[in-house]
Amino acid sequence: MGLGAGKSNGVTALGRTGVKSGLGELPDETGRTHVIGVSLCADAGVTLSLHSAALVYDDTMELVLLA
Repeated sequence: MGLGAGKSNGVTALGRTGVKSGLGELPDETGRTHVIGVSLCADAGVTLSLHSAALVYDDTMELVLLA
């Protein structure tokens, strides 16, 4: 649970920081809920890839340390 919450919160916070600082801007008709949705998709993708790698490789602790 913490693994997922940390990634999605990080993506959302970084996106918000980028917009507020002027480094980027959201397209028209794109709101906060869209950014949160993208962060949840990114969270699911990274978590799924970590679980898939754990099934394929024997030494999963090394993969966790590299991630």
